[in-house]
Amino acid sequence: MMMELMMVVKIMVISILAGAGKYLNDYPGTINSRPLYEFTGTTTVKWYYEESTNPGEFIPIDSNTSSIYVTPTVTTTYYIDVTTNGVLCTASYTHTVNPNPTAETIPDYVFCDDETDGDGTNGSITLSEDDFTTLIPSILGDEQSSDDFSVSFYLSEEEVESGDNPITFPYTSPTKESSALHWESISTPIYVRVTNNQTGCINFETEFNLVVNPLPITFEVEDIIVCDDGENVRDGVSTFDLELRTSELRSGNETTDPSDEDNQSPDNFPITYYLSIDDANNSSDAITSPYETSDVTIFYRIEKLDNDGNLICFKTGEAFDLIVQELPVANEVSISRQCDGDSDLDTDSQDGIFPFDTSGIQNILLSGQENVTTYYYNENDELIGNTLPEIFETGSQIITIHVENNTPEKCYDETTLEFIVDDSPEAYEVIIPSQCDDGPSDIDGFSEFDTSSITETLLTNPANNQMQSLDDYSVEYQFLDENGNTITASSLPNPFNTKTQTVIATITNNINTTCTISEEIQFTVDPLPVITNNLITIKQCDDGEGAENDGITLHDLTESQLLFSENYANEIFEYYEDEGLTEKIEDPTFFYNDPLYDEIWVKIISEDGCERITKTQNGNDRLKIEITVGASQISPTFMEDNNTFYTVCEDSPSDNQDGISVFSNSVIQEIYNKLVDSREIFQQQNIRVTLHCFKR
Repeated sequence: MMMELMMVVKIMVISILAGAGKYLNDYPGTINSRPLYEFTGTTTVKWYYEESTNPGEFIPIDSNTSSIYVTPTVTTTYYIDVTTNGVLCTASYTHTVNPNPTAETIPDYVFCDDETDGDGTNGSITLSEDDFTTLIPSILGDEQSSDDFSVSFYLSEEEVESGDNPITFPYTSPTKESSALHWESISTPIYVRVTNNQTGCINFETEFNLVVNPLPITFEVEDIIVCDDGENVRDGVSTFDLELRTSELRSGNETTDPSDEDNQSPDNFPITYYLSIDDANNSSDAITSPYETSDVTIFYRIEKLDNDGNLICFKTGEAFDLIVQELPVANEVSISRQCDGDSDLDTDSQDGIFPFDTSGIQNILLSGQENVTTYYYNENDELIGNTLPEIFETGSQIITIHVENNTPEKCYDETTLEFIVDDSPEAYEVIIPSQCDDGPSDIDGFSEFDTSSITETLLTNPANNQMQSLDDYSVEYQFLDENGNTITASSLPNPFNTKTQTVIATITNNINTTCTISEEIQFTVDPLPVITNNLITIKQCDDGEGAENDGITLHDLTESQLLFSENYANEIFEYYEDEGLTEKIEDPTFFYNDPLYDEIWVKIISEDGCERITKTQNGNDRLKIEITVGASQISPTFMEDNNTFYTVCEDSPSDNQDGISVFSNSVIQEIYNKLVDSREIFQQQNIRVTLHCFKR
């Protein structure tokens, strides 16, 4: 404010010639008053002043009074012409007006709140004298020097005008009202007083606002803990998404800001991250997501921007720690592949399921690790359990095992465990009918067997006629050859000339050669009956009388068995009346032969069913019984009937007669002829007649 000065000049004319008189300028004056001059006589007065901006040009003042009132704003020389009785006297007075200092208008002095008092939003900060001193050049402007002018600051208009109670330093600005919101700024008017050090002139027309903008608020957030990842999950380095905590850092959550009072939008309160507080303060070398690192502390910078994107304030601090959590170790585990049915607990060798002993898996998997939980998942990603049962019944599958830390992050390692149940081959019964000894020699114990269908029978399920493929399975036979050598081969010879033996057939899974099954195949060569005699001759006289002496008699054919074979007691004998063995004698113990002669054809069957009808295999020496029954009864009256009484004389000397004589052959022949002719049946027989003589 310019100070208005008033000068009052009162002129009284006393004597212009008074020798003791003085001119106006001879008296010192002050800003507020001048001395009183008195003149006597008749005078006229004329006032004027010299134009300060145009020297030599005088501007009249419209006044003829003895005094004038002026308020010069610049240094001005005033003149007065006083004419007394025609005598002109001129007096002048230069009124010096020192200019008031100027004070430039300055914008609001804006600060960001700080947290030196523990609160970054209450608007109260402490400023040093230097903080205000920096304003002085702007207040004084280019034409005023701080050497010539002093600047002081006040908190009220009254104080700036009076110069009382200037601000002293350090200065702490006031806090906001308790009802003010955290994001509201506080403005404090500061009044400026500029003083000319030489003239004492002052200026207190300038003021500015000390504006304290609150810092953005932040909320405590949890550390970001992630599991070790990447190509090497054991290097302690992982990739982090820094933005996971940005929203909570800026706006809190239900716990840290339950009333949702933050009122900080992402656009006006962006957050960036740094590796040091210095970088955060300088906004240099910001890091972005995804960020790969080991354990490290992250610092934030949250900025408050106006709607045009201009920075208002920022706040920095420790945001959170990035922590790489070590993974547990899922040690590699394995279990031997198994053959279906290859366990006492496995009662079904064809269901593809095996009872695996997994009792040691958990210990191997963890190898002493603690504070972990394990999860076992089947091939359908279904949870089996936290451990496997000690006996785990399963088919072939690959299960997945998670070993998980007992932490919120649940870092885990994973491995797999493969269960393989290989198909066990199934060996189906092969029944080889026993055969009788055959071949060139029928007593060597060898016989030739047809083996063409044995492998197929061995592999084929008779219930469904499904054959196990030789692409999947192989068959191996172990047997003795004709020379007694042990042979192992994929097939049996065909024909297979063998003695009685047990052949071991082993079926093997081609994928897992431990999956085998063996089956005994019995080849039995039954011995043929051993024939002692192939022909048994029975000659018997018919003891019938009269007509019953017909060459037919009762026979027990079994009585001849011991003559055929030494093992007759263990053999079966069959008797036939024809060579073709079609007319079987049902009761060989009660057999009547054909008259005079009969042939009985014999079949001998061993207890194993081997038959013989010849003494030698396929020989012509058929087994038979030839029965000859002689019907030789001579009629008691034959001699009478046929006059076969013959008398001869003793032909010995008289002194030596013995009653014996010789009959001629003709007599014998005659008797023979008469005898044969005496019965028809005699004519059917080869009769041999013997004569027996006795003394009478």
